Amino acid sequence: MLVNKYYLMLSILLISLFVFLSFANQVSATQYCTVDIYVKDQNGNPTVSDIYIDGSYKNSDDHITFTAVIGTHQVEARKSGYENDVETFTCGCSETRRVDLTLRNIERTDIRIGNLDIDSNYACKYEDETIRMSIPVTLEHGNDDTYTVAKFYVYDNDGNWHFIDKDEERLDRGGTRTFSVDFHLNDCFLDEGTHDVKVIVESDNSKRTAFSDFQVNDCISTTYIDVGSIDVNNEFPNKGDIVQVSVPITLDYTRFSKFVYLHGYVDNNLVNSDTMKFDESGTKTYQFTIDTNKYSAGSHTIKVNAEVRGRTDTSTRTFSINYGYYVSGMEHCLSIDKVWTDGDLKAGENNQVNVKVLSCGSRYENNVKMKLDAFSKTYYTGEFDIPSGGSKDAFVTINVPGDASEKQTFKVTVWNGYTSDTSSNDFVVNTGAPTINIEPEFLMEECQRKRISFDVLNDGKSSDTFTISLTGLGDDWVTGVPETITLNPGERRTVNAYMTVPCGTEPGFYEFKITAKGSPEYSVTSTIRVVRGLRWPVFPTGVFVVGGTFCWLTWFLIILAILIFLLFFIGYFSFMSSRRRPMFNCLPGSGHC
Repeated sequence: MLVNKYYLMLSILLISLFVFLSFANQVSATQYCTVDIYVKDQNGNPTVSDIYIDGSYKNSDDHITFTAVIGTHQVEARKSGYENDVETFTCGCSETRRVDLTLRNIERTDIRIGNLDIDSNYACKYEDETIRMSIPVTLEHGNDDTYTVAKFYVYDNDGNWHFIDKDEERLDRGGTRTFSVDFHLNDCFLDEGTHDVKVIVESDNSKRTAFSDFQVNDCISTTYIDVGSIDVNNEFPNKGDIVQVSVPITLDYTRFSKFVYLHGYVDNNLVNSDTMKFDESGTKTYQFTIDTNKYSAGSHTIKVNAEVRGRTDTSTRTFSINYGYYVSGMEHCLSIDKVWTDGDLKAGENNQVNVKVLSCGSRYENNVKMKLDAFSKTYYTGEFDIPSGGSKDAFVTINVPGDASEKQTFKVTVWNGYTSDTSSNDFVVNTGAPTINIEPEFLMEECQRKRISFDVLNDGKSSDTFTISLTGLGDDWVTGVPETITLNPGERRTVNAYMTVPCGTEPGFYEFKITAKGSPEYSVTSTIRVVRGLRWPVFPTGVFVVGGTFCWLTWFLIILAILIFLLFFIGYFSFMSSRRRPMFNCLPGSGHC
């Protein structure tokens, strides 16, 4: 009988639990969290604003509390005269989540512009001229990082403003930037005369305009070139002598820099070519040498031709080579013995290039000059003398460009009025060479934040500063990476950064690339593998909400604890009752006692 009562009570409790859970499942199929939203201005003072939840209007206040479905939500505060503030958050079951929104005053934007500068007031018609236009812009009032754009126009032949190009920058308050574009004359064929230029600078609600102009000329008809009389240092050289030719070149024109193309001929055979740049009208001297060993004895004709923008001029003269016998190397002779540098060449640094010059003939060599062609520049020394059989160490100081790398060819030339020698030598520019070592894959869960690290190594032979950049799908998930790293040769540095996968990111593979750029450039790719985190199974789905504070799992545990307690109490009560009750009914006269 006791056992039957015990099972009956247990059955009643289990049925009650089942009914309760079914009821809880019907009450709600969603789990909730509590959200506290506070709205303040940029000074930290509470401010009433319109609050939106997931794009829907909720209330107007500086603080509201509401119950939301667990997961990711977006809240926004809006108020006239202020910048909207939007925050995204994720909350879990029964969690109370605080979200702070800050509204900042929208400052009045005001910009100040300088003069519209044209780098040349003149352009040549029908030529591929490039004119640079620029204007300084200052953000006097407004927020930092304010987008500003300058649009440049030229007044064309049809009486319309022809759009050239635009330049875009972001300005901080009080900051100044120079906005500029390049105008290619062939993009808009303009007639001769003056043409107006304007620029319109806009930033939020501020707009400014500036004007200038430039002229288009027929430069061919306004340019004058003259080749003067040719002079030689020896009008009657012996065979084997070196003849130095000099000729004045005069240019007259009405605008900025011009390049004059020069050619020297002997008996109509080209022996030398050169280019001279004239920054203003004037006269320069064109020089080259003639090796008489290459020509027979007798009279020869020298011709010099100059050309600039379709205009040409020519000058000629003769000289005679004597019939006297000459053995090469026995009289005038210069020889480059060796070329070396003071230490290794390194990008961005100065170095001294040394040249040992020998006098290999029987004559005293005077007025010897030396030049070095390197890195698209020409370096010269002063004149020096070398006695017969002697030598001279000459040098020039060069600057190695910051972007120079690998093998470079240096051309050294020594000469005087009688002889010359040339030597080409290869030198290696030492630079830094970056290498990046990083894990090929990072396993991450959504909403997870993890510290990662990678190594940057300088495998080059010179110190270098490398610019570090990230690109790819997951580049904005990685923070804390320095913009630049300076490393000595062989030095390695470990970079510690943080990787954060946004909540709601779909599982999959997200690739990003890290690049270290110096003289050479090195890139490496890594992958972020996003997976779902471990979650509790949801059964039954639902929340029995009392005041919005407990989830179904909490209620289930409470009820289970109560059930166990009741079963223990009933069992204990039944057991104690059985001990006090006699085993048989002992009534007088029954015959069982």
